[in-house]
Amino acid sequence: MQRLTEPLIIQTKSSAGIDRDRGQSSLRGLAGVVLCLASIVMVNVMNWTYVLSDNATYLYMKTCRNQTLSIAERMLAKMDQLDGYKSDMPVLISGTVSEDNYPLNSPLRQMSVGQMSEWGMFWKDYYGMKSCWSALFGQYFGWNVTFCSFEDYERITQSQEYQEMGIFPDSDSVKIIDGIVVFKLTDDPVAAVTE
Repeated sequence: MQRLTEPLIIQTKSSAGIDRDRGQSSLRGLAGVVLCLASIVMVNVMNWTYVLSDNATYLYMKTCRNQTLSIAERMLAKMDQLDGYKSDMPVLISGTVSEDNYPLNSPLRQMSVGQMSEWGMFWKDYYGMKSCWSALFGQYFGWNVTFCSFEDYERITQSQEYQEMGIFPDSDSVKIIDGIVVFKLTDDPVAAVTE
């Protein structure tokens, strides 16, 4: 009788080993599926985060542009009302539209990422600022602005008459000084870094 039961015991042991291997491969297969699904979910979450932050940055920059265009339009309106203004006069714009002097108070600022939202619409040195204003006036208003020389810029921004001017949009923030239309957007005029 023992002989008849031996093959059954061996057969039972070997089928248990096969079942155990099948169970491990099933677990490995399940772990692989779970890992694959988790990877897909993580990639989609990262993509969605990028889409949200990218859109927040775009909307913030659009808001900055709209604010800058609104201020530029008001600047041109004030310039046209100056006594003695002529269209061929050079222009001096002291300062830029930035978070420092014209805050947006937008929640988009905290959600936006990248240098575009940190820098805003204007460079922080004289020649960069001049280029940005020139591009803005040319593109949106069709005005090829002529800026004063840097020597005139320094001379006027250090003058007593300039120091006594108000900050835009005050009524005395736009003046004609020595034949140059002067806009004062900040108390701290930007300096030249390089030409």
